[in-house]
Amino acid sequence: MLALAGLLAQVCAWPCFAGEEGVRRIAELEFPVERRVTFVELQMHRLLREPVEQRGVVWISADGAFVVRIKEPLVEERRLHQGELSLRRLPRGGVSDVDTALTQARRRTVKLDPDRPAHAAVAALADVLRGDMASLRRRFAIASVPSSNEEDGWVVELVSTDASLRKALGRVLLRGRGVHLTGLEVGHGRKRWRQMRFLDVVPSTSASRTP
Repeated sequence: MLALAGLLAQVCAWPCFAGEEGVRRIAELEFPVERRVTFVELQMHRLLREPVEQRGVVWISADGAFVVRIKEPLVEERRLHQGELSLRRLPRGGVSDVDTALTQARRRTVKLDPDRPAHAAVAALADVLRGDMASLRRRFAIASVPSSNEEDGWVVELVSTDASLRKALGRVLLRGRGVHLTGLEVGHGRKRWRQMRFLDVVPSTSASRTP
């Protein structure tokens, strides 16, 4: 009986410990303002034969905006700031001054809707990089999970507190090494997933085609 009680105590303590560890990992992340970090994003859908690749940079601007700028295959910029998500896109062809061209490009803006899967993923990444734990914890439960990838120092799973959104998003994983975030994955298995890898945060980080 005592052995069974001890085992039950350990099982009950694991979610609490995993949650505390996950929160600590995210809270300790270092992502300086205005530092542009290169990424590769792979997206897979059941209608595709192979993943679609995008490359670009991501950063937090001085005014607190979260910016994702895609450079290949098209140039576009997504900016999340003060509850609004805006998109600017450039036509195909070489542009000598991308910053100026994007500033002058037509902007489409929508109100951020955290209940939409695409918006929820962007908002979660923005909260992580800004270090906004209060906002993140309002919408997600946070837990440290094991990883079989040798490049990972740790893996944290975000689980939406909304059942319908949790089903639509699938599994949301943050991957990191030390105080650096090295990747984000969102997906429903082998036929539907997104994977973002940051290439220049720590040595030996590279893009992978497995979700």
